[in-house]
Amino acid sequence: IVVPGCGVDEAERLAERLRQRLATQEFLFEGERRGHLSCSLGVCCHAFLAGGASAAFEQALGLAERALDAAKRTSRNAWVLCGPGQEVPSQILNLELHVEELADAGWLRVTSSLPKGHPIQW
Repeated sequence: IVVPGCGVDEAERLAERLRQRLATQEFLFEGERRGHLSCSLGVCCHAFLAGGASAAFEQALGLAERALDAAKRTSRNAWVLCGPGQEVPSQILNLELHVEELADAGWLRVTSSLPKGHPIQW
């Protein structure tokens, strides 16, 4: 999910609302109740770069896809979000995105619905 014009806190609330709504929604199949589903979500704030720099939509979508993969790899019924960290040098926009490196450098903020301290498996 790419959320334009949305800060990290707002995007976290959106992801959690979607996750909880799906978990509490009863689903019917051929007219019979089939229980509840869980979901994994990958979310990216667009533009995710701090300091007003704007990321290309394709980069934001790529980050959302990496976050989704991480949510699936790490847990069930979870979301992982990529948002703005500290100001990013403009030359980073032309590089292939390596989420772990961007997060370790502080250029990207990664949050999740996982318990605090639970490592994300990229």
